[in-house]
Amino acid sequence: MSGISNIRIRDISGHFSKTTPVRWVSLYLFCISIPLAIVEGGQYVRFVFSGTLPEIPHLIMVLDLSVVVPNSALAGILLWHRRNWGFLLSALMLVKASLYGMVLMTSTALIAMKGLGPRDPLMPFYTFVTVGGLISLTVFLKNISNNKSREQIN
Repeated sequence: MSGISNIRIRDISGHFSKTTPVRWVSLYLFCISIPLAIVEGGQYVRFVFSGTLPEIPHLIMVLDLSVVVPNSALAGILLWHRRNWGFLLSALMLVKASLYGMVLMTSTALIAMKGLGPRDPLMPFYTFVTVGGLISLTVFLKNISNNKSREQIN
């Protein structure tokens, strides 16, 4: 965290090459936030109006709707427009997507292998989140350039 607190946000976009695929990464972030907003938001609205409990565990739904959806969407919008905060928030959300996707895939596979629950129909989405996150993060970070000196970041 101390590294992030020392970043001069107004200079961060200058450290990425002009060929950074910001639209491609933004689209990936939208492909995470939009389905979650529709599926989980829809279940939440249904609960409010009909009392039908959501199928998704409450903790996961709360975290997705309060953290993942807004931050992924905001990161995608800001990055699309090459705003400084978009670069930082996108990097954070790509790391989060990669790691959280791996956790979801691993836990889903273990539950299925041990016969502890039904097959999770969201495994393809978890795979998309994981693989897409890893690819996007790799491409994104490879585009960090040395156009500015390290002293300007601190």
